[in-house]
Amino acid sequence: MKKTKLSLFALLLVLPIIFNSCKKNNDDDPVSSNTKITASIDGIEWNGINTQIKEINNVLTISSVSESGSSIIITIYNGFEEGTYILNKTSFGAAVYQEVGAGEGFTTNGSSTVGGQVVISEINTTNKTLSGTFSFDVFGLSSHQVKSITNGVIDKVEYTAK
Repeated sequence: MKKTKLSLFALLLVLPIIFNSCKKNNDDDPVSSNTKITASIDGIEWNGINTQIKEINNVLTISSVSESGSSIIITIYNGFEEGTYILNKTSFGAAVYQEVGAGEGFTTNGSSTVGGQVVISEINTTNKTLSGTFSFDVFGLSSHQVKSITNGVIDKVEYTAK
């Protein structure tokens, strides 16, 4: 039962990136290719090329897909302001790393031994951009392996707010 709940939670976090990556871009839904998210995954450089940041009803979702198709999704509940947000099993934030295709999903909510943080250092309301850093460990829901996402940088990525 607990594994089913974790799988459903991870799926709910991953679904927005799947549906949004197939949508046509318009002015209300910016996708930035000249600004990006970068990180290291287990020491290997990762670059997000299709990135979206959305704030809807005080829920902030940061999602980015690499050229190979792997993705990072960070969701923060009650958090659309500058500051530090904890990502773990008991916080109001979570992160997911999804391997390429139908590969395994990893989450900060999969185990009490993983987690991390995201720091939103700047929200530019004039240009509608967001910058910050992040690092966290995620737990594989199937393999029970841990992956380390480190040196994460969000560099002036456009956002939408509703």
